[in-house]
Amino acid sequence: MNIKKMLICLCFLFCLVSLTSCKEIETYDDMKTITYEKILSKSNLSASGTYYVIVHRNGCAVCEGIMPKVAEYANLSGIDPIYALNKSDKKNNGGISPGSGVKVNVGLGATNYEDIKLASSPVLLKITNGKVVKLIDTRTNILAELEAMIAKNK
Repeated sequence: MNIKKMLICLCFLFCLVSLTSCKEIETYDDMKTITYEKILSKSNLSASGTYYVIVHRNGCAVCEGIMPKVAEYANLSGIDPIYALNKSDKKNNGGISPGSGVKVNVGLGATNYEDIKLASSPVLLKITNGKVVKLIDTRTNILAELEAMIAKNK
C-alpha cells in the first residue's frame, strides 16, 4: 500500500511540475530577459546563432500593443529565441539610451554592445553570431517582421 501511495504522489508531483513549467508567455515579464551588456552574447544558445531582442519600456502603449504578437512568436516551439530588454531598468540597461536630444536608433551592424543606442521603443533587434543584422523600430515594421517570423515557423 505504501508503494502505491508513493507512486501516486510521485505521478501527481511530476504532473504538477510539468504543468507549471509550460507557462505560456503573455507579458514581457513572462519572457526570458537579457541585459544591455549581454545583448550580443547569446548566439551560442541558438542552433542557428540567431536570436531576437525586443526592447520595451514601462508605460509604453505601443510596446503593450505589440505584445500579443511578440507572445504569439515566443510561444512557438523550435524557433530562434526571443529575449526582452526593459529600457526602464536603468540599473541594468541604462546605457542603451543615447544622450539627451538624440532622436535616432543606432546599432545596425554593431558587434560591441556599447555601439547600440536606442532612442525609441519598442525596437526589435535580430542578432546573428554576435552582430545586429536587423534593427526594426516602428510598430508597423515590428508587427510585419513578427508576422513573417510566425508564418515561417508554423
